[in-house]
Amino acid sequence: PQAPSPVYAQEAISVQEEDTYDVAFLSTTAPLPTTQKATILDGIKSSLPWLSSILNPNGTINILSGTYDLGLDHVIGDKPECSNAPQNSTGICTLLHKCPKVYPELKNEQVYQKFFCDLNGYAGVCCPKEENKN
Repeated sequence: PQAPSPVYAQEAISVQEEDTYDVAFLSTTAPLPTTQKATILDGIKSSLPWLSSILNPNGTINILSGTYDLGLDHVIGDKPECSNAPQNSTGICTLLHKCPKVYPELKNEQVYQKFFCDLNGYAGVCCPKEENKN
């Protein structure tokens, strides 16, 4: 018996008038399954117990400067440099869950706000450069 031939997905591009193309750009990363997001969130809450007091059911947090998404299933491409990392160092603004090295410094919401940075609506932290991941 011969093995079945592989089936390849074909990408559809719709042709409009004047030969222009309507192409949908897709993210290169698929959203995390809900259970994986929950596992990441449980890990953050275990390391940062105070987070539960500012966490909303939809996965956002409320701090003085506004409401921010934790971005548990997002990859941020453009991460700006910041100057408010722990130990008065410069760092890279990174999603909170991507910089566990700062967790021991984050004793409460007020300390987090000192190291907070806004990643276009996502809750970031100024992560020391040597710890920056993804």
